[in-house]
Amino acid sequence: MKNPYWNRTMIREPRYFFGRKKEVRQIFDAIGTPHPQNISVLGERKTGKSSLLYYIFQSNTEKQELPHPEKYIFVFIDFQEYPNIAVDEFFEMLYSELKSTLPKEVQFEQVKDYETFTNMAKTLEDLSYKLILLIDEFDKILQNENFEEDFFSYLRSIVNRYDTALIISTQKDLEDLSRPDLLGSPFFNIFTQIRLGLFQKEEALNLITGPSAEKGIPLEKDAEFILENAGLFPFFIQILCFELFEYRKNHDKKIDQEGYNQALKKFSVEATPHFNHFWKSLSQEEKDVLIEISMEKEVTDGKKSVIRDLEQKGYIAEVNGRNQIFSDTFRQFILDHQEEISDIGETETKKHEIKGKSFIAASDILIFILAFIIAFLGVISYFMIPDLRGTILSLIALAAVIGICMYLFFFRKRRKKEITHERSSTWKILLIGIIGLFIIAFLVNFLASHTATILTPELLRRGIAAEVSVVIVIMILVFILLYVVFSKKIEKKD
Repeated sequence: MKNPYWNRTMIREPRYFFGRKKEVRQIFDAIGTPHPQNISVLGERKTGKSSLLYYIFQSNTEKQELPHPEKYIFVFIDFQEYPNIAVDEFFEMLYSELKSTLPKEVQFEQVKDYETFTNMAKTLEDLSYKLILLIDEFDKILQNENFEEDFFSYLRSIVNRYDTALIISTQKDLEDLSRPDLLGSPFFNIFTQIRLGLFQKEEALNLITGPSAEKGIPLEKDAEFILENAGLFPFFIQILCFELFEYRKNHDKKIDQEGYNQALKKFSVEATPHFNHFWKSLSQEEKDVLIEISMEKEVTDGKKSVIRDLEQKGYIAEVNGRNQIFSDTFRQFILDHQEEISDIGETETKKHEIKGKSFIAASDILIFILAFIIAFLGVISYFMIPDLRGTILSLIALAAVIGICMYLFFFRKRRKKEITHERSSTWKILLIGIIGLFIIAFLVNFLASHTATILTPELLRRGIAAEVSVVIVIMILVFILLYVVFSKKIEKKD
């Protein structure tokens, strides 16, 4: 007896496609309008994007509900195996797939470039046909530098001008996937987005009970066990159902606790590589939230946006008002790897801190020297040119020193914020620092200038070198004091 839960890749037979009725209806409603609309199907790995697109391509039941279904031409293209395809190869592949679906009365030249594709679209519209292009793994095109901006502009013009529509699947938002040269492209504005997440509970139960009952080994009594360990994630439901079906098939349709343990162990072995892939694709902030939820800790309100993203990706679900990991098995995976995850996180943080500190230390020294030189010149100008011009030069130098010092402290704060990812009241520190530095620097400038002026008669008898020495000593002491005091204050506030 063949196990009905063998699907691990795209489902090609409509009878094995379960759930997603809402999404299927949305897509057919969109392409059933007088001018077919474009759809972007978005979802994480293994949520069933490819299966959904192929079901749209193959399903005859829903197609019969379209107005004049015989006038619709569906073409399915999968770019999983063609990450580096060229534009002309794209058109050739499209034409190759299109030939097998065209009615006999439709004839046009081979599609191989922009011009011939336009001619084809115009011919189909003249014959009242509507072309629906289902493109799986559209991510590959966006990441392929062979497809430049003019290609996407061309596609946009085609779907706007003719009765042609695009139904594409991607793992992330189109804007997030786009290359720098495609940022802001109007192409991304033509799609209505449909996000695939977890199954509804009813859809999950249909997948658990339907195929197994048809084969005479019902898994209805195992439904609770399956939902606890596979959650509402369709791919993992398939895996666990497969193992339970195999055990019951080989044990006279019966199962005991030992059977559940064996099935769960095999399920974990197959699911763990996928869990690892999920984990690697998450940001550190998302990982931290998942760890907190796994440990049943209260997640702070400041992380609501992260929780929302994780819900959309299908990794957590709200149950009785509380956020939970989508399955007990994935939750255990997180807890088992928590120490390893923490060690990796701490190591990376320390690397960033060491790099950040060394960078800040080097910049501190250079900026400190620059500020000292400018301040020194300002003081010299004051008592060497004892008039209005000297005073103005001194004030200009003072303003430059204030600007340099504030840049130093602001830069330090920004770097630390990047390392710790914490919010900070930088503007308050900036305001207090400006006022404090202005007052202190003014007093310092006044003290150093007048001290040097008072000592000038004595210093003149000894030569300019002694005068410069006095100024240098005063400025070094003052800048060391300023540097230490403000550095400590910044660290305390952090």
